[in-house]
Amino acid sequence: MKELIFAKSSSNPDSSYSVSFLVEDRKLSIHCSCDAGMRGQLCKHKLAFLRGDISMLADPREKSKLEKIVDLVKRTELTQLVESYFSKEKEAEKLKKQIADLKHGLARKMRDGVNAQ
Repeated sequence: MKELIFAKSSSNPDSSYSVSFLVEDRKLSIHCSCDAGMRGQLCKHKLAFLRGDISMLADPREKSKLEKIVDLVKRTELTQLVESYFSKEKEAEKLKKQIADLKHGLARKMRDGVNAQ
């Protein structure tokens, strides 16, 4: 089985990327024609489609095709891995904010001065 869905390009609204979902020998592989995808890396297009994000569809009429793929993916270990990825990414964003807050606080203390005993 092979399904092809087109994803919006964030850098060029007039272009799109093809994301292919291929099942061979009971294995699902996913490929994207974007630069990251062509290098075999994880890209936002594959991630969005794995989560069923219809806002990434270049053609909204492909919604039912995407829903079919999401149902297929739910029967694989990818669902758990994707959710873990997004969970860790969310934690990392919180940590980045905490680090930025600490950095600003530290800079403010250094600028305004602290008690020296």
